[in-house]
Amino acid sequence: MIQYTCIQSEPALWTTGFTDPDGQWQPESDHDSKARGFQRTAWLNGDLGGAYVYRRTEPSLWTVGCYSPQGTWQPESDHDSREEAAMCTAGLNGSDPAGWTED
Repeated sequence: MIQYTCIQSEPALWTTGFTDPDGQWQPESDHDSKARGFQRTAWLNGDLGGAYVYRRTEPSLWTVGCYSPQGTWQPESDHDSREEAAMCTAGLNGSDPAGWTED
């Protein structure tokens, strides 16, 4: 199962994202603190522990979906903004979609 995680990408920057089945890091958002990065990770993974993620599939389109056990992308819905896709992803994974606030 694909899950979001948080890595330290620079000395003062933490990046939330996931590694796709091809082993490529897919960044989702950057944060100025480790705590904030891991809060975003927990919100995206939700109470169900992840499975749904979103990807930018066109310049102005983000697609929510999941990967099959064979690594095939299975789209679920398309969104006009990154944050709409993030809220959908969080909701599908068991979080309150409105539970994230930008500080």
